[in-house]
Amino acid sequence: MQNDSGLPPHLTTRPLRHTDSRAVFELMAAHELDTVGEVAIEEADIFADWQRPSFDIESSTMGVFDGERLVAYGEHSRADRADAAVHPAYRGRGIGTWVAHWIVAKAAERGVPVVGMPVSAGSPGEVLLRGLGWRQRWESWILRLPEGVDIPAPPISPATCFAPPGRTNMPPCTRSSRTPSWNGRRENATPLPTSPPRRCGAPG
Repeated sequence: MQNDSGLPPHLTTRPLRHTDSRAVFELMAAHELDTVGEVAIEEADIFADWQRPSFDIESSTMGVFDGERLVAYGEHSRADRADAAVHPAYRGRGIGTWVAHWIVAKAAERGVPVVGMPVSAGSPGEVLLRGLGWRQRWESWILRLPEGVDIPAPPISPATCFAPPGRTNMPPCTRSSRTPSWNGRRENATPLPTSPPRRCGAPG
């Protein structure tokens, strides 16, 4: 481990390992609970992302530690996408700024001119990134169905089977060969009351 200028002197940094997935989950859970009032992340989400063949955890992540405790982390996960979190108890110490600079430098090292990360609207993360000159790229919402409302299974639409050129002995269409249609809309869906919109920002 090493200490980097810009961080409090008692903190150290190192790339993360697969065995750190639990610590990252606990960090992100604390961050989400403080920011939006509930925990949506699961450790399995983190582990699955890290298992992608194209993802090299050692070169793509950086953890900030207070002793053995992970208190912040940054991850340049793919092309223009990054993720980061700082434990609520460690905010206001320049750690988030350091992580944001690390992400920008890592993206630039990989030849990526623009990188962004999702943050909750009005959160300390958004305030920090705007203060660092990042700009908003888009806004998205987490949706939840009202209590007692279910999404009915979409009907199986009639299908037309196409045979390759020269094939005249194709079997007739069956239910299993038809593709259900789904228009992507959830009627009666409403924004999650406790979750502000998620905004993706990028350095200005």
